[in-house]
Amino acid sequence: MENNSSQQTGHSDAFSDSKAKAHLAAILDHAPEFVYAIDKDFRLTTLNKRLQDAVKESFGLNLQPGDSPLKFFENVSPELVQEWKAIYDKAFAGMPQNFVKEFDINQKSFWDFSINPIRENGKITGLACFVRDVTQQKLSEVKLKESEARFRTVSENPILAIAWGNTSGRLESANQAFCDLMEGSLDQLINSEPAQYTHPDDGEYVASFFRKLLHGEINNYRIEKRYITLKKNIKWVEMDVTAVRDEKGKVIQIVAVVQDISAKKAAEQLLRESETNLRYILDNASTASGLLDKQFNILTANRLANEWALQEMGVTLVEGQNFLEHFPDFYKQMAATVLEKVLEGKSHQYEAKYTKRDKTVSWFHVKIAPIADKDKVIIGICITAEETTLRKKAEEEIRLLNDSLEKTVKERTRELEEANSELEAFTYSVSHDLLSPLRNIDSFIDILVEDYRNVLDSEGQQTISVIKRNSTLMARLINDLLGFARIGKLPLTQQVVNINGVVTEVIDELRYMTNKLAAKVQLKDMHPAYCDPTLIKQVWVNLISNAIKYSKVKENPEIEIGSMEQKGEIVYYIKDNGVGFDLKYADKLFRVFHRLHKSGEFEGTGVGLAIVHRIVTKHGGRIWADAKPNEGAAFYFTLEPEQSS
Repeated sequence: MENNSSQQTGHSDAFSDSKAKAHLAAILDHAPEFVYAIDKDFRLTTLNKRLQDAVKESFGLNLQPGDSPLKFFENVSPELVQEWKAIYDKAFAGMPQNFVKEFDINQKSFWDFSINPIRENGKITGLACFVRDVTQQKLSEVKLKESEARFRTVSENPILAIAWGNTSGRLESANQAFCDLMEGSLDQLINSEPAQYTHPDDGEYVASFFRKLLHGEINNYRIEKRYITLKKNIKWVEMDVTAVRDEKGKVIQIVAVVQDISAKKAAEQLLRESETNLRYILDNASTASGLLDKQFNILTANRLANEWALQEMGVTLVEGQNFLEHFPDFYKQMAATVLEKVLEGKSHQYEAKYTKRDKTVSWFHVKIAPIADKDKVIIGICITAEETTLRKKAEEEIRLLNDSLEKTVKERTRELEEANSELEAFTYSVSHDLLSPLRNIDSFIDILVEDYRNVLDSEGQQTISVIKRNSTLMARLINDLLGFARIGKLPLTQQVVNINGVVTEVIDELRYMTNKLAAKVQLKDMHPAYCDPTLIKQVWVNLISNAIKYSKVKENPEIEIGSMEQKGEIVYYIKDNGVGFDLKYADKLFRVFHRLHKSGEFEGTGVGLAIVHRIVTKHGGRIWADAKPNEGAAFYFTLEPEQSS
């Protein structure tokens, strides 16, 4: 009994040494989820490398232990800070928080959060937090329900401190970030020597690298050292130092890029003292994970891995036991081959189909990766397994749904082609069978006017005039409808178009047709557009004609035409000081036959703005209006910009 107790104590001590802590940290860094812990002061005590890399890659944030977990939201979406503080407060109150949250920053994504209190001696001292990307699973569910098609980054980079020195190391210049780091002004720092602000214990270590740099043995180096600021505070920094050389290779200047890593160093110290937290995090992770040494002996396994092994295999994952002993004989050699490849530095991951004891089938995503020490020497293997059964089922259901949708699309396409064919026949009938009788009516009206003017009394002549006016209106209406239908079928022939030239041409033509253009037109310099020149001219003809028509009732009619850049896109506009309209009826503006004024007040067919809307939409743009009764109206539209090839 005494010997056994001694062995157990020795084993526990061994597990508590720095190597065991490295093993625990390795599991965190190879876990497929984001893992972090928070203390009572809302500071990160630890976070795994996966989380650090993801935040840095997507948002440029160098998140470190000691930072606030709310730092992320302060930079990405400040309005979420209070919401997340409330979530953490609930967890600190002893209520674990488990939920799935949707984000829409660079693109829509879903994340499964598990926030659990950490207790020491019955008191809550921090939180263990796990974040798993469930976007694929959630999008699969949404797409399955809605029958939709399948399934980064606006944030500022941290400003690094930069300093320039001569070949003796004397400071010649520095940016404001460096001055802030050193807690002083540039005037105070100029001409200072490295020894003045380098911690004495780091002096020879730093000087040795500097000598190698000057002697040409190295061209740059990266080190960690301690600065003593002008206020006598000590800060840990990471320095990237590079030699600037002339054409002869002589060093003429030294450039140092410096980053304050004091918080990181403090966090590393906390991490070394938080083995309890690490074990707690591992045992509450939603992924089964374990570590093997180079002989494939089990170093450690988390709670989920042990539970799964006991339930499905009837074995316990004992530390020190060879992992291959848990495999059937016919799998041992294959498993050994895979593990040997991993020891060569090659990660291995795959989807595994597994039939459980209860005969149900589950899918797992398994990842096997090498563990290396700080010198990049492989010292073991990390194995993680995450169940993906729900995602697999959703993918299969989506595949079946897509097959069904493809069949439906083909049927709808055929029906649409038939409908288009019928529409073309109707258009032909309208253009030939309706316009022809109208022409005959027009001709007979002209004959009546010519031959029977003296026979008809004033009432008869007025009747003839009404018939003539309505016949002309009907012909215009039919032609407008044909034009509206044709626009949808015309292919776009796009090129860069001088919009100023197009608008000037339209104004000149309208001035010629109306003999006199009463409105004062102010034409501002406009951006060119990538569009179909014929169709864009029709847009301006209709918009300018409307502005002239509805402003002519004013004593001093005015029209302004121009463009502006707004939120990254070019907006074209036309404004008048005419009769305007009530915005509550604006939804009728761009519909065929919908008019906001009586036909007796203003001539027109009610198709012009519908044509404008169709042309703008065909160009991938949008159109909208703003107006007030008797105070004028303004129309705005955009066009899709030219796409880079």
